Amino acid sequence: MQFEKITKPHKTYQEVLKQINNRVIEGKLRPGDRLMGEREMAAELGVSRTTLREALRTMEFLGLVKIKPGGGTFIQDAQLNEIISPLALALSVEPIRIEELWETRITLEVKCAGLAALRASEEDMQRIADALRDMQAQLGDLDA
Repeated sequence: MQFEKITKPHKTYQEVLKQINNRVIEGKLRPGDRLMGEREMAAELGVSRTTLREALRTMEFLGLVKIKPGGGTFIQDAQLNEIISPLALALSVEPIRIEELWETRITLEVKCAGLAALRASEEDMQRIADALRDMQAQLGDLDA
């Protein structure tokens, strides 16, 4: 498994996190896979072990990896609610621009809507049609 050297001067741990996450998305890393050793991985990424640890701790906090002292770091099969709670906490304490929140919301909503459309049953489609019909009937009613 090969990583690219990190060249950005600030928030380097986020770049490390991004690369690992991309390997998971690409299917190159799967739940249960063990990451390479800390020294080897830090060298391959061109970052300090401290930076790598910061990225891995963040990923552990988000439920994306499991760190077993003396045993290695393993990719987790993250569940949505395990990711949303820490994300909500991070958003509440980190300074963030409103544009970044909108970008995140749009990205999540578009992806979720697409997945919902692909997975919708006939019953789901009927409920959506009924809800749309109810909303259209109340267009002129501001209280509704």
